Formats: sequence, C-alpha cells, structure tokens
Amino acid sequence: MRLVGVKVDKDKKGYFNSDGFELSIGDLVVVEANDGLDCGEVVVSSSDLDFSKEDEARFKKVLRVANSSDRDIYNYSKNHRDEVLAKCDIITLHAPYIKEIIEEHKLNMKLLDLKYTYKDKKLVFYYTAPERVDFRQLVKELAHEFKLRIELRQVRDREEGKHIGGIGNCGKELCCCKWKDNFETVSIKMVAKQNISLNQTKISGLCGKLMCCLKYEDDMYTELRKGLPNNGDIVVVHGKEALVRSVNILQGTIKAALIVSKNEQGIETEPELQVYDREDISSIQKSN
Repeated sequence: MRLVGVKVDKDKKGYFNSDGFELSIGDLVVVEANDGLDCGEVVVSSSDLDFSKEDEARFKKVLRVANSSDRDIYNYSKNHRDEVLAKCDIITLHAPYIKEIIEEHKLNMKLLDLKYTYKDKKLVFYYTAPERVDFRQLVKELAHEFKLRIELRQVRDREEGKHIGGIGNCGKELCCCKWKDNFETVSIKMVAKQNISLNQTKISGLCGKLMCCLKYEDDMYTELRKGLPNNGDIVVVHGKEALVRSVNILQGTIKAALIVSKNEQGIETEPELQVYDREDISSIQKSN
C-alpha cells in the first residue's frame, strides 16, 4: 500500500491510500473523508509501506486527481473558508459573538474547532459538553451570521486533542492530531503490565485520558511477559527457591533473593539479589 500525506484543512494533514496513482508534492487530489468528499494538497510524497489487511482498512482512499471542476470548487471553498475562520478567530476560539450566544443561552459546552466542508458549503462546529445540550437557537443564530448550513458535532474528551493539537510527552505531535482516527480502549492494566509508574502526569495525554500509545505496545508486552513472574512471586531457579524482587520485561530477566527459610511468620531470604534469565526459571508460585 502506498500512503500520501494530504493537507485537507488549514493546518492539518491526513494520510490516504494512494494505490493506483503517481502523485507528487503539490498535487491537488480528491479524497474520502468522514463528511463525504474532501479536496486537498499532497504535502508528503507517497511511500510503500507494509500493512495487514486490517490496518489497511483504517486508511481512506485517494479517489482521483483533482480536475478543473474540483479545482474551482476547492479554490472557492478555500477562500470562503479562510474568511469564515478569520471571522471566528479559530486560533483562540474567542469569537465574542459566539461566546455571548453560548453564555446568553447558558449552554454548558466548550467549542473546540470548526471545519468548512468542501463542496457542500457547510460549517461544522466541534464541541465537548458534560451533558446533552439544546443548541437549536445557537444553530439559528450561527446560520444567520454566516449564511451557511450549520452543524454542531459533539466529540468525546479523548478526541479533544485531535481538534486542538499539541505536543505529546514524547516531544512529537499528538498521534490523534497527526494520523490516528480510531480511539481504542486503553486500560490501567496496560500500565501495570508495562511496569510504568502510576503517575497520572506521566501516563495521561493532553486530553486527560490514558495515553493511546500504551495500547500500541500492549501486545508486545503481553508476549514478552510469557514465562516471567511478578514481583513477590516465588520461583525455582537452579533447583533453589527464590523470592522475586523486580522484573525487567524487555531484557527477560528478574532479580530475586534466594530463600533461606519459610514459616508462618514469613519468608527469610539472603540479602544479595541475583539476576536470572527467563530460561533459568523452572517453576513459578504466584503470590496471593
């Protein structure tokens, strides 16, 4: 599969399957989008990548190279969109009249982003809200202001970063903003499985939810953990019992102290810790 990066919004790009097309940077193309069709400029040249069929299904397709009709609509839409975005002050989302309307009607909602859609001349506002919002009057007033079809679309908290943008803990652009479309379930079990400290600031993304990248490596950690004990387990190594003190999943090793005695009062171990490989472990007794 060949992917190209296409900028379909003012500052955002997406990646699309360009199989069957020879595209260069600067080409204008029509692509599949969540709202139907979209038109944008190729900003990242195509490259061959190997994906499973399941992964390939995640990427929408380049439908055609833009023709003269597409270019006319694109240029009109782009010019009109720039006027709308400038009017809304989309960078700060502090458009006074929109805030006044929201406050006037006491709407408990937070505007995140807006999009002027290609071809059907529709303005889509994205917002978050803790509960259901009756925004009918807001839609009427926005339609009167912009003379366009208006749609308000509520997004989940996890999608907030996708619309606002930002830099993740890794120092790179947010995955959800750069390329990620689907938001898979991320659980606290994944954090524990990867031996990551339960520090909220280190495991949370800008949206306040668990980082999506915890899911990326979950399958790998599940595989690497096979045959390894947990902290506090008792293992048999070289015919002797030892108490596990720490586990290095990536290296496939443990640090354990040999057991001197076990009784009702507890377990007594040697003070020194020894490092053992996965292959050294002959059996594991799980701790309660």
